[in-house]
Amino acid sequence: MKTIFNTTEKSNFILNMPAETLRKYIRNLLVICVILPFIGGFFWLFTDKAKYLGASLLTLSGFTSVLIFIVALLKKDVIFHKNISYLILVALMIFAAVTAAFALDSSIGIYGKEGRNEGVLAILSYGGLFLLGSLISKKEDVKFIFDTLIFIGILQCIISLLQHFQLFDFPTGFKNLYSIAVENCFLPEGTSGSPIFFATFLTLVSGIAMAGVCYEKQIKKLLFYFAALILFALNALFTSSIIPLIGIPLAFITICIIEFIRIIKNKIAFQKSIFLNPILKLLIIALSFGLIFVAVLMVEGITIRDKAIAFEDSFYKLFISGSLTRKLQHFYTHTWGGTIDIIKMYPFIGTGPDCLYIPQMDAGNLVGTPNLFDKSYNDYLYTAATRGIPSLILYLSLLGVTIKRTFGGIKQFFSDSENWYKIALLASILSYAVVMFFGVSTVLVAPYFWIMLGIANSKKLYTVTNEKKKK
Repeated sequence: MKTIFNTTEKSNFILNMPAETLRKYIRNLLVICVILPFIGGFFWLFTDKAKYLGASLLTLSGFTSVLIFIVALLKKDVIFHKNISYLILVALMIFAAVTAAFALDSSIGIYGKEGRNEGVLAILSYGGLFLLGSLISKKEDVKFIFDTLIFIGILQCIISLLQHFQLFDFPTGFKNLYSIAVENCFLPEGTSGSPIFFATFLTLVSGIAMAGVCYEKQIKKLLFYFAALILFALNALFTSSIIPLIGIPLAFITICIIEFIRIIKNKIAFQKSIFLNPILKLLIIALSFGLIFVAVLMVEGITIRDKAIAFEDSFYKLFISGSLTRKLQHFYTHTWGGTIDIIKMYPFIGTGPDCLYIPQMDAGNLVGTPNLFDKSYNDYLYTAATRGIPSLILYLSLLGVTIKRTFGGIKQFFSDSENWYKIALLASILSYAVVMFFGVSTVLVAPYFWIMLGIANSKKLYTVTNEKKKK
């Protein structure tokens, strides 16, 4: 009889538990991991004492996920060397640990900068969430996790509306934008920590909701997804960020292209029923998006304020950057150009996680350095600057493998539209990957992305789907 690490038979229940029991543990733990970032962000709205709660919960969920993955390995429920994404991930995590060891500030390299908390502990936790997500083996479990994500999105949108319209005087850290002397704009942050981060989260969940609207056959769930999608689109416009204006349309275009290919490939006849015709539902989605855009434009206008939000967040809210000056006109030119200069200084090892600000300081004086930024607002450049070019190559390799695998899942979707979760993964991951050219990884949003990356790399899920197809 098997025992864990050659211990007493009391550990047998772990290694010898039925596969179905382990599957339930994995699904339930993933659901908890989806809920925890929301809890961390929610409490932070009301007190700065909870500033570290999101990172602490991330570390807890990440390292618990690693333990469950080890159990799965010992039970031979998963074979490590047969999944190339595991090899890339391990290399990425090892290099992150090395860069943290040689960080310009070792403490920040481990724990992260105050308010960001994305040191190596957070990065390793992302890896744990990826591993746990990759253990998913049933599409029903994937859809259950997706439903939880959508529900969290709805809760964040309700909070966002309370913040934006100042109902019950609900707190937001972006009531004013002191960085550009604008008062009472009440930009919503949900529980994501910033309007930009909230916009990134909405981009991620919109791909899931869109696919659900198009292909879910249960009418109640279909309407649930549609209501959520409308909420996501409306709140995205309130964030004053460019991210959802790129990401959500990209998810829509991705699903449109896949649907047209499906129609041509399977020679599908036109369905008159709205509930059975994805093309009609896509038209309704497009019309709804257009009406929402026009309504918001006419009532309060649509503005893009990423520069002001970024410095409001880092200087006025967290006090971990320099102040914004009028001389800074081109935000991305400034942050991207400055980050490239830092990459040239530390090409292999980087500055260390969350240490991007250190090379920019004026004679060691953070406060006296105008326009100093702690994030590049390009996650790829940021990865190269803080963890070295090899880390960026590994990260891009992991993204490439994942996107290739999600494209491969389209074949299963074409044969059975019940596999629409594969299209949701593709649309969400692809749109997130694109908007991260303007976005930021954060402990209150990135966990969702890493869970989805892991699910997309589940070989067991792919194998089970194929076996059912053969039967």
